[in-house]
Amino acid sequence: MRAPAFAVLAAVTAGLSPAGAFASVPSGLPPALRNANPRTLSSGLYLSLAADGHFGGLVMPVTARTAAAGTNKGRPPVTLDARVGDNVVLDPDPSSLPAIQRAQAEPHLWRSAANPEVLAGTFQEGRYGVGGGALDCGYAISSDGGISWTRGLIPNLTASSGGAYLRGTDPVAAIDLNGDIYFLTLVTAQGAFDDGGLVVISRSTDGGASFSNPFVITAGSPTRMLDKEFLAVNDHAGTPHANRLVATWTEIDSDNNYDLYSATSDTAGSAWSTPVLIKPRDNLIDQATQPFFLPDGSLFVAYIANLTDTTFRIECKRSTDGGTTYPSTATVVVPAVQMWTDPSLRSGTFLITAWVARDTGTVFLTYAALAGSQPRVFVTKSMNNGATWSAPVAVSDNPAGISVVNAAIAATPDGQRVTVTYYDKRNNAAGADTVVDLYSNTSFDGGASWQPGVRLTEYSSDFHLAPLTDEGYMLGDYQAVVPPAVDGQPAVAITIDARDGNPDPCTIRYALASTAGFNGWRAARFSLADYGNAAVSGALADPDGDGISNAAEYFHQTNPRSADFGSLFETTPDYAASPAAFGVSYRYRLDGDNAFRVRWESSADGNSWAPADIIPGPTPENPVTPNDNAGAVDFAVAAGVRLFREEFSTDNFSTIAAGEVLVAHTDARLVNVSARGQVKTGASQLIAGFVVGGGNKNILVRGIGPALGPMGIADPVPDPQISLSPLGQPGTVFHNDTWAQSDATAELFARLGASALPADSLDAALTFPLLPQPYTAIVSDTAGRTGIGLAEVYDADAAPGDPTRPALVNLSARAEVGTGENILIGGFVIAGTQPKRVLLRAVGPTLADQGVTSVLADPVLKLFRRVGSDNQLVASNDDWQLAPNAVALSGTADRIGAFDLRTGTGRDAALLLTLAPGIYTAQVSGANDTTGIALVEIYDAD
Repeated sequence: MRAPAFAVLAAVTAGLSPAGAFASVPSGLPPALRNANPRTLSSGLYLSLAADGHFGGLVMPVTARTAAAGTNKGRPPVTLDARVGDNVVLDPDPSSLPAIQRAQAEPHLWRSAANPEVLAGTFQEGRYGVGGGALDCGYAISSDGGISWTRGLIPNLTASSGGAYLRGTDPVAAIDLNGDIYFLTLVTAQGAFDDGGLVVISRSTDGGASFSNPFVITAGSPTRMLDKEFLAVNDHAGTPHANRLVATWTEIDSDNNYDLYSATSDTAGSAWSTPVLIKPRDNLIDQATQPFFLPDGSLFVAYIANLTDTTFRIECKRSTDGGTTYPSTATVVVPAVQMWTDPSLRSGTFLITAWVARDTGTVFLTYAALAGSQPRVFVTKSMNNGATWSAPVAVSDNPAGISVVNAAIAATPDGQRVTVTYYDKRNNAAGADTVVDLYSNTSFDGGASWQPGVRLTEYSSDFHLAPLTDEGYMLGDYQAVVPPAVDGQPAVAITIDARDGNPDPCTIRYALASTAGFNGWRAARFSLADYGNAAVSGALADPDGDGISNAAEYFHQTNPRSADFGSLFETTPDYAASPAAFGVSYRYRLDGDNAFRVRWESSADGNSWAPADIIPGPTPENPVTPNDNAGAVDFAVAAGVRLFREEFSTDNFSTIAAGEVLVAHTDARLVNVSARGQVKTGASQLIAGFVVGGGNKNILVRGIGPALGPMGIADPVPDPQISLSPLGQPGTVFHNDTWAQSDATAELFARLGASALPADSLDAALTFPLLPQPYTAIVSDTAGRTGIGLAEVYDADAAPGDPTRPALVNLSARAEVGTGENILIGGFVIAGTQPKRVLLRAVGPTLADQGVTSVLADPVLKLFRRVGSDNQLVASNDDWQLAPNAVALSGTADRIGAFDLRTGTGRDAALLLTLAPGIYTAQVSGANDTTGIALVEIYDAD
């Protein structure tokens, strides 16, 4: 086969053999495989043999051995089509797997006909290190249509899960009419499959809570190697052989013959018939069986035949007695498939996937192949039980020169909605060959025409994190997608995803809807029961209790099943304009059928609302371009107007309001800001900065240590001192180390609500009028000792809530973040009668860009409000770029003069909130109890 020029180039750059090349090291191989082309073997069998040094061996790339969990942590996902739901990575890896064997491959998935919300997934478990190691097979069960999963190793299969076998691979799932779950696997008792392997099946009768010991279906021998087994269940009630199981597999003998066999079980897998040949021996390479029961109870089996380095054909047979016997003559499905071998992936060159529409019996078959020199995913179908087939149609729309591999297919019961999934390399950077994504194309007319490709994965996967074999990086052979069984359900795909630093199974729900409207959006995100319950999935509902209705969640691209912390809007007030202006911008998506309309209202008191006075401009009130974060509208701030809110109106449901009320120029003010943290020396001192805005202001600054003891704080700093200086003027320093020796008084403390200090206390305080500029306050111990300290800044004016007076507009504090009581805490008090908009940030990684060492690598920010004697969680954030309002966070920081946070891997944390008057604390800790220097920031964002 002459490889396309781009394929050869990619192969050279990847350091691999070009397409069509393979190596074999026959010495030590089981006799049945000493003349076999390794490309004809399933990836599981190949992987196991390669791990023992055959076929050029198996080398783990350095990146795969050393990749840390969370490779993409802090990096924002791409914005997917509204029809695509959450990417659910099925973590964590089972603890019984060795640290170097935490990768999965070869995923398969099945939907129950008895209860279509029950899904069973399975996948190969365990990465080989150099020289081999144990493999196992894992499983995952969902009872809510793929929203949540339970996961484990198939019990009693291999040594990793208490079984007698040494390795397991090529797993396939099925569920019968009773709801019993089956996992078919290929296992070996001799590590390198010297025994030829065994095909076994495990059964659960209680929804995956427990499993039988594996039942043996057939056993190979050193001269007859088993490979590429598959499973079908007759889940058509009322048909002959209902609930029958059929296992199919390939046997490879020492003369390099590939024979296709099957066996049946009518005893729920506990006993099996004598294996029968699916096809008479013809000395050709036959592989990759795909069995499926038809609606009349007959069995359809497709497979590939006469595999060479360049082509194969696809054949099929129909067993009218459910797999007991097969006709002698096969039907040719596709006479010649031009094989596509990806230059850097072991791409399942010879693999096909079939699906049968449950009601009509239409059979669909897909595969990846070359169309000229271009890789494409093809689909063909039969409407007469496999007797004749349509001409294959290229359905993928991958750009020229872009590789696609590992195609899977599924169709709705009526055969009208047909969907394919496949790995696609279109998102590589120019000239690179490092990542793949899962894409899907869907037909809504039975395969006659196909919609453009839709990306399903929110992160591209670096396939170099997978094991490297002589045939390329290994993600696996099997790939699967299951269709919706009824209206209101989505399709569910299972794939291998390397976003967290090693290959993991991942499931994705996506609606087979022709347009990206609200109903498709909610089908992808809610269970079938919830889809039918307007109180949960309807436009007015708020199932996650975050104050944002489902319609607003849809429009603003947030998650309806997980509380979204933070304002969805970026505001740009310009009170000096004439008239005073209040700008609002936001991220949004358009309804696919243009049903959504947005309107805004304003109010002075939050009770009476009227249409907002929109300032005409180039940006229309109703956005016209989806998914570009550019929805914007400007309002005139009339006298007395302080509040704005967004409302929706659609063609199919009543007017609703988003939960957030935006505030403009209210009477709320920050009257107290504080920071509690470790007081050490050098870079680990407690350093607080604050900004006075709008004019001269009377300020009280305190450094508290001993007074923390009666509050239950262990190890307070013994004798704190305060050094206060204007930012950039280190020669101008105001200092105090004993509050009673300053101008501060107990009466002042009482008026401002500051805690009383004993007259002989060694706590420190300063009070005097300050100019409108930034200041830095350093809290340290007079003798250089360490402990917990508190820096406090109070607005000491007589009327701190007056919006016309100067204000505290920012506090920042830098300290070393420990664990327990040694975390960093920023406190603030909002006074007034109306809400205030506040930006909070916990900065660690970005400090390193400013020359700070030993920074907190992954800050976590949590905001609490004091209610009575309790602290109630208001909001939290781990990585700011993963927040639903990341664009608003960045834009607001720019507007108020905060420095930019690191992007790309944005592990700093931030919150943008509209808060009612009250007492708040912002706690900064390290993810997984990590420690280091961090900065907490509190900004007035009005």
